[in-house]
Amino acid sequence: RVYSWNELNAAEFENFSSTKILLLLIMLLIVLVASVNISSALVMIVMERRKEIAILKSVGASSSGITTSFLAVGFGAGVGGVLLGIPLGLLVGVNINGLVSFTEKLVNICAKVVYLIGNGNAADFEAVRLLDPAYYLQNIPVTVPFGELLLIVIGTLLLSLLVSAIPAIKGGKEKPLDTLRKM
Repeated sequence: RVYSWNELNAAEFENFSSTKILLLLIMLLIVLVASVNISSALVMIVMERRKEIAILKSVGASSSGITTSFLAVGFGAGVGGVLLGIPLGLLVGVNINGLVSFTEKLVNICAKVVYLIGNGNAADFEAVRLLDPAYYLQNIPVTVPFGELLLIVIGTLLLSLLVSAIPAIKGGKEKPLDTLRKM
């Protein structure tokens, strides 16, 4: 009988799949935290700009126009995050093997210095392996799933628009008379 790679290495394949899911969940948490940050920043901007909003409304600006401007600010923050995050993530992802190798060399230099200071005998020093072939692959295989990447970009942009909605609507509903009386 001939066995396929999936049959022989089912445990490793399952480990890779669960690791991918875990990494996607971590990324989702990071995006959610960034979304909350966008929302809270917009709340602060609306609070700081109450006087300007009141003046704009008193000279005829519409609530929908003000709401749209704050939505644009929140969406712009999301676009900025995507424009910075996707290329940086791709850069790190594509070069992960070189980064792991560099980190391994750096860790070994530091560990050897500490070992020499403590023991003084370099012959006994054992190098640290970050990706030990006994447990992991020697290299991390990298593929860029552009379909998933597009889904992440669209989801992130929609989420930034969604979390911008509440502060933007509150900014659009500001009553100029009440705000100007408080000033």
